[in-house]
Amino acid sequence: MKIPCLIIDDNKNIRSLIKSMLGPEFPQLDLTSEASNCSEAVKLCNQMQPSLVFLDIDLGDQSGFEFLELTSHKNFRLIFISAFDAFAIRAFKVNAVDYILKPFSKEELVNAVHKALDHPYYTDMKDSIQLLVESINGETNRLALPTSQGFEFFDIADLIRCESDRNYTVFFFKSFKPVTVSRNIKQYEEMLSKKGFVRVHASHIINIRELKAYHKGNGGFVILSDNTKIDISKSRKEEFLLRIKL
Repeated sequence: MKIPCLIIDDNKNIRSLIKSMLGPEFPQLDLTSEASNCSEAVKLCNQMQPSLVFLDIDLGDQSGFEFLELTSHKNFRLIFISAFDAFAIRAFKVNAVDYILKPFSKEELVNAVHKALDHPYYTDMKDSIQLLVESINGETNRLALPTSQGFEFFDIADLIRCESDRNYTVFFFKSFKPVTVSRNIKQYEEMLSKKGFVRVHASHIINIRELKAYHKGNGGFVILSDNTKIDISKSRKEEFLLRIKL
């Protein structure tokens, strides 16, 4: 039995391009289902219950995010096909959603599909999609961290600090053991800065609410609620002082 797929894009040429690029490479995919608008996509998705969805963000008068909110079937792997960049792309990365940026190459599309098919299948995509939608709107107070099994969800208020370890980031919580993810700390900086966090060093982002003490000096250092001492770099001292209103 083939893997049911749904291609959602308001451009017929893009839908045809996706099918022509993937058909010869992935004979196990059923690429016959496609939709050009949100309402059509919702109806088709609920009927056929695809395992893999290719989703454009801009669907004319509606958006791909509206599709994600309206469809009742959400247990699928998701690949965004988007002309968006900057904040939107960072949000996709943080929430571990696959994406390719228009215009795309066959190699990019094929690699995205390999990643989606190789990922362990799980049934909590509903939570992940809702988190993504909230993240785009800047409304979320949760953090989704990718793991080998899928995602782990945490309250941002429970996060004390993040520490960079080359291309990895380690998250330290009040109520949980540290979690390491294979993404660099820069990818989390913008989202967390809107939630009461500040980057005080190239390697550290801290939760201002967990600040226990600040010691002045060349750059100075802080003590957090878990008694961790974090140095403040000279280049980031001014921003830190503004954030804590000193």
